[in-house]
Amino acid sequence: MRRFLILSAVFVVSATAAYAEDTAAAAATRKKLQTKVSVNYKDTVWGEVRADLKDQVQGLGIREDTKGGVTLNSKVTYKAKDKPLEEVLDEMLGKMEWGYYVLSKKGDTYDGAIMITKGKERGYKAGEEPDKKKPDDKKPDDKKPDDKKKPDDKKPDDKKVDDKKPDDKKPDDKKPDDDGDRVERSAAAKLRAAKNLVADGKKDRAMDVCDEIIKDYPKTNAAKEAKDLLDKLNK
Repeated sequence: MRRFLILSAVFVVSATAAYAEDTAAAAATRKKLQTKVSVNYKDTVWGEVRADLKDQVQGLGIREDTKGGVTLNSKVTYKAKDKPLEEVLDEMLGKMEWGYYVLSKKGDTYDGAIMITKGKERGYKAGEEPDKKKPDDKKPDDKKPDDKKKPDDKKPDDKKVDDKKPDDKKPDDKKPDDDGDRVERSAAAKLRAAKNLVADGKKDRAMDVCDEIIKDYPKTNAAKEAKDLLDKLNK
């Protein structure tokens, strides 16, 4: 009986440790999820969205659960400025009823990649969320009464933040440049998609994408290249 209890305890501890830990690649990806990105998508196909996010976050791996219902041709309409990638994925995928989690399996080819799913996962595979792993997470609730006192004591000082509101508007002065960068990136992503379609022999679809670039992003460098590519395809 004693031997059985000891073996059971060892098994539980080992299983819990393995279950809770991320691989090094998965941990690195979770840090990348905090990278701030700026996006501006309007009826943009998912394949182009994926390419744009990978351009903005170096080393980011993204895969799709196509068997589970994720389609690469799904269109995305979403806009955000200087937001963490994690927050962008939460909001953008939420509108599509999609989810995502970080693959964490040592030795696996795709270890550390982000898996896009048809579901509600947010960073972790269903059933493996940290909140479900840590019974001790309820401890912070015991301090709620004390936490309420601190903000009340500092209420007069909190108004100081309001005094600085005029300064907070400074980033808005750069909006034209930031918007221009986002437009260029979106147009460039579409142009890459068009070139990939040409390489795959899908000439008609590539021409449609070029037309979209010229129409939606007329003042970008990508629009000029799209016109040249369209001329070649029409010959």
